[in-house]
Amino acid sequence: MAVYFGCLLNWWVLSLIIGLVAFPLSYFLFKKSYDKGYMFSKIIGLFIVGYLSWLIGFINFSWISITFVILLMAAGSTWVFINNKKEILEFMSEKFALILITELFYLFIFLLYGFFKMYHPDILGQEKFMDFAFMNAVGKSDSMPPYDPWMAGKGMTISYYYFGYVMMGIILKLTAIPNGMAYNVALTYLYAISALGVLGLLYNLTKNYVMGFIAFAFLLVLGNLDGLRQLFHNKGAFMDNFNWWNSTRIMDYENYDYTITEFPFFSFLLGDMHPHQMAIPFVLLALNNALTYIKYEAKMLFEATVEKLSFLIFTGLVLGGLWFLNSWDFPTYFFVTALCVLSYKYGRDEKLETHYKDMGIALGIIFGTAIIAYLPFTLGFKNQVRGIGLVTVNTKVTDYLVIFGAMLFPIAVFLVTRTLNWVYAIKLQGAGSKAKKRDLYCPRCSSVFREGKTICGQCGYMISGDELHLGGMEIPVKKSNETVMSFFKTLIDPAGHKDNKVYLYSIITVVLAIVITVYKTIIDKPSLGFTGMTSGLLFLGLGIVLLLAFTKTEMKENQFVLILIFTALFATWGTEIFRVVDGFNDNVKLRRMNTVFKFYYQAWIMLSIAAAYAFFWVTHFYMKFKPLALKLSWYIIFGLLMVSGFLYTIGGTYIRTKGTYMTLDGGDFFRGFSYDGRLSANGDYQAMDWIKKNIKGHPVILEACGGSYTEYARISSFTGLPTVIGWPWHETQWRGSGDEAGRREADVKEMYETVDLNRAAELLKKYNVKYVYMGALEKDKYAASQAGLQKFNQMADIVYANKADTVIYKIRD
Repeated sequence: MAVYFGCLLNWWVLSLIIGLVAFPLSYFLFKKSYDKGYMFSKIIGLFIVGYLSWLIGFINFSWISITFVILLMAAGSTWVFINNKKEILEFMSEKFALILITELFYLFIFLLYGFFKMYHPDILGQEKFMDFAFMNAVGKSDSMPPYDPWMAGKGMTISYYYFGYVMMGIILKLTAIPNGMAYNVALTYLYAISALGVLGLLYNLTKNYVMGFIAFAFLLVLGNLDGLRQLFHNKGAFMDNFNWWNSTRIMDYENYDYTITEFPFFSFLLGDMHPHQMAIPFVLLALNNALTYIKYEAKMLFEATVEKLSFLIFTGLVLGGLWFLNSWDFPTYFFVTALCVLSYKYGRDEKLETHYKDMGIALGIIFGTAIIAYLPFTLGFKNQVRGIGLVTVNTKVTDYLVIFGAMLFPIAVFLVTRTLNWVYAIKLQGAGSKAKKRDLYCPRCSSVFREGKTICGQCGYMISGDELHLGGMEIPVKKSNETVMSFFKTLIDPAGHKDNKVYLYSIITVVLAIVITVYKTIIDKPSLGFTGMTSGLLFLGLGIVLLLAFTKTEMKENQFVLILIFTALFATWGTEIFRVVDGFNDNVKLRRMNTVFKFYYQAWIMLSIAAAYAFFWVTHFYMKFKPLALKLSWYIIFGLLMVSGFLYTIGGTYIRTKGTYMTLDGGDFFRGFSYDGRLSANGDYQAMDWIKKNIKGHPVILEACGGSYTEYARISSFTGLPTVIGWPWHETQWRGSGDEAGRREADVKEMYETVDLNRAAELLKKYNVKYVYMGALEKDKYAASQAGLQKFNQMADIVYANKADTVIYKIRD
């Protein structure tokens, strides 16, 4: 047990050092934020070390080059600290509570998730072999790009978005933690810094710690509402019969549509260290960047100053990093960033040509940096994407609500109350100066404060933004968009206020929603008779969000959240109409599986943040003025939905940890595991331990080839040594063609089965094989050719053998 916690603390201490070294740079980048970049310093530090180590890695990738990068970052931070010493020390003194809460929260989450992993450490099932193979290959690589552990050979590097594995491999190199434990500690690390990221983002939105914890719950703790459905379905046997897997396969319509509706807690419960999961902390960093733009106070985004150019370039590096981390994320979060830049400019009373020029230069620098900085990856990247196609399937409204319902409720109330606030503001303006004014409340502690004050006397909250004066009376109606204000006036007095543009836009929106619904219901003719109502309702939702966004004078924090809501609804609406054409195109049922998977995952992140902020805003800015019954209804419904989402957390955690013993070693399961229930894996466990201790570098090892999602390729996965071919279908997806994988699969079979020594030697030389592995799976798969298996005794020397008859041969030179 002490060894396991020692590994956790080892990684945790290194992460603290990286975060501390990076803090002055974080301060420089985010000095306008409430947290001054402190809550993101660990993410920023990891990102900088990862990116620079990767670049330098094309020359040399070792613990020496990584240490050099950390020292380089320390030098930059020292320069920033010297030039901002007074401000940084004042921040650390005045915000000591912020720093303490941040670090205690980080340590708590680190230990909590680490403790959970001890109850479910096995690197087994789904795509863990792949993730582990990539992480180990990076850890053993001495240059970039890393070699492909499942397709050995000159020039055969990983053809996948592998930046996350690079960052985890860097920590693996620096800590020297045994790789089976390092995999689980890496997952713990990712969970903890993701928790810090969402805490920091909500703090920068609200200055409120509690809202950060609520956002953390929405993003990383709660599941969807399928847990509630299972509670009623399973009745008294909820825990024992809980199906944690099916909650991410909500849309599973026979012969019609099958999609993945994964969410972050499931990802960390499952334990695959996959790109969409590793990208979470950096997505949150990208969103924090976007929030900075929307809250910009300077007149110009682009000026030839170190501060402004640095932030534009840093934004580009982070967004480009998402392309390298999980390529699906890049267009979405560049879109969010661009909308935030547009919103910042839209709210300023300037000439359009000034807007376009400044925005064009700023976004050009961001986009150009994102592309150029990662060209070494992009130029060698191959994938299965073939284009964009239309979908002929629909999502049930009920399924959509099961997936996102817990978050959609506070968001819907937020949108309604914002609309009501504008209506109230217009009424108040029309009533003149005799209208009754409401008290002003602090948005952090809810204390009443005097008009004209800028700091709350109770909690020290700095009051900022036009609409932090509650109740709507301070909303600058006269400065807002006239058409939008006219829409609200029409709501107040439909008969007395007529604006043709309002009616025109409303009719167009409703008609388009109806057309989309009819098209999806009738033209597509879904075989199971589903309605196309989801796409129509989402389209109406987009219209409502745009209405509020175009007010022009919405509070900046509100505007940011509206952009998140709009993007999430737009992304999920898009999956009802379009799909990415990929390797699943030939199976009608699976055609939009990845499309829904990736965009729903992004939507979950954005809606989690929006839901926590919506709860904050509605609670502090609206419910203050409402009757007790309405307040109680708000809290009760919100609480019930939170509890309903937590049911998945309870059931899933119980099932995944039930009946297991505690260890942090992800390969320990091999000792008592049986392949196909009949072949002992204990011999492999012993042999892999020997390989790790005795085979240096990364020579090619031959092992049996089997199907994806099986236990084949286990030697390359757990040792990092490259093999001739790992999982063929995965290589086909990564490279866009299965020709090479198919040839290699046939060659591996021939190498094991042929009795022709010359042919075997020819093939072994072709793939530069140095070691041949003969374990339980090899002997079983190629049992029909005993003579072929025996030939290695003539061609190679036995360098390892154990009592389980596992043998490793070394090919003679």
